[in-house]
Amino acid sequence: MNELKSILVTGGAGYIGSVLTHKLVELGYNVRIIDSLIYGKDGISDLISKNSVELIEKDIRDEKILNEAVKEIDCVIHLAAIVGDPLCKKIPVAAKQINEDATKKLVTISKEHGVKRFIFASTCSNYGSASTMVDENSPIQSLSLYSKTKVNSENFILNTKNSSFEPCILRFATAHGLSPRM
Repeated sequence: MNELKSILVTGGAGYIGSVLTHKLVELGYNVRIIDSLIYGKDGISDLISKNSVELIEKDIRDEKILNEAVKEIDCVIHLAAIVGDPLCKKIPVAAKQINEDATKKLVTISKEHGVKRFIFASTCSNYGSASTMVDENSPIQSLSLYSKTKVNSENFILNTKNSSFEPCILRFATAHGLSPRM
């Protein structure tokens, strides 16, 4: 039996988050979603009435909200972000606040509340414009604000690892395909 029972998904109503949240509910997890719902809640509206799903419609930059959101949580899956180079360039202050500052707060608060696992959605943009295949051992070449915020967050997260806090970093490529948020 899986020891993780309650999962917090930041950005749980988003393109990836809405698909993940449905799958977690299907697998029997209790899911708490924190999402500002800037793209609406259509992708998760069918889940909101379920007893196993709680929606916190708030911004992750609010430290008080983060403290409430991680209570009694076993695992955090942190997807919330200002995604992509163009949007980060358009709203750079918010991009840094959400992608880096709020991530660091969430990690710290998660550890304080005894969260065991922390899964962070990063980006393959961290590799820059590589001309060959890359893997996690390839050199980092942050060329944009987006990748810089993700690299800084990764470094912070990895420096917090200990026997009671297990972070995992996933460097996603461009996502495509059907999503309930579409």
